[in-house]
Amino acid sequence: QWYQRRVLFFSMKFSNPRAQRTRHNTLLSENEQYNTKQWYQRRVRGMKTDAEGGLEFLLSREDIDKSRIIVYGRSLGGGVAVHLAARKCYQDRIFAVILENTFTSIPEMAHTLFPLTKYLPVWCYRNKFLSKDEIADVSSPVLFICGMADTLVPPKMTQALYTECRSLLKRIECFESGTHNGTWQCYGYYEALNRFLAEVSGEKSPESERESLAT
Repeated sequence: QWYQRRVLFFSMKFSNPRAQRTRHNTLLSENEQYNTKQWYQRRVRGMKTDAEGGLEFLLSREDIDKSRIIVYGRSLGGGVAVHLAARKCYQDRIFAVILENTFTSIPEMAHTLFPLTKYLPVWCYRNKFLSKDEIADVSSPVLFICGMADTLVPPKMTQALYTECRSLLKRIECFESGTHNGTWQCYGYYEALNRFLAEVSGEKSPESERESLAT
């Protein structure tokens, strides 16, 4: 079936039932010390290493279809997901990428939240996550999910990543009432995921199958 996938999910706060609401086996890569002093002191290299370790773990399993691994990144996790999917050694190992309410880079996010930081050179930032540069190297199919009511990460950043992405199969789904942490609650959210994954698989989504049966 088209939905028999393995999802490697990157999110700093997995506070909603995506894993329960989707029919995918899900491996969550999170940081338990989020919003603590220790968390902010971690280097980007640590988060990227965790991501690579999660993918390597899935690739080492003999009880799953390793050709159907999906990388899903939300918010800061989107920067981790883009970095992972852009690496040449993993490009052929990732079935699809889903990015939700994520940013173009940490420096540009800083400019948005603290305007005076626009005078700081990029090298001043320990954590850069230059997704706007790395997204061009992502060759897997990519779905961009954009909550238009997001007041933390400007929706234009997700849209900019979509524009810069060079994948031969890329889609963007915008939800007018989608907030930074609540886009998953919007009507049609899971249907959008289903459509994208069905398209990548070249199979019919459950919605299409129901419509066929109805006619």
